[in-house]
Amino acid sequence: MAQFLRDSYQLQDTFHVPVEEQLAMCFHILGHKLKNRVMRVDFMRSGETISRYFNKVLGAICVLRDEFLTQASNATPVEVESSTVWYPYFAVK
Repeated sequence: MAQFLRDSYQLQDTFHVPVEEQLAMCFHILGHKLKNRVMRVDFMRSGETISRYFNKVLGAICVLRDEFLTQASNATPVEVESSTVWYPYFAVK
């Protein structure tokens, strides 16, 4: 993931914080629902630094979302339409 974000020019290493640490901070916050003050202690960085790199990583992920996510089709699968068990519940009235 880090190399992909580096290659797509979405994230770059800085003098003090490499891309891997930027990703670790962002995913740690998202995965554990942590506050900025907890992250300051865990990563030994200032709150401003944590916030800056969290926003950069989140922005990079949002830019790349079209490459990884596609819209689901609205068509009802044939298995559901042809089955009397499922289709009455999914019929449009």
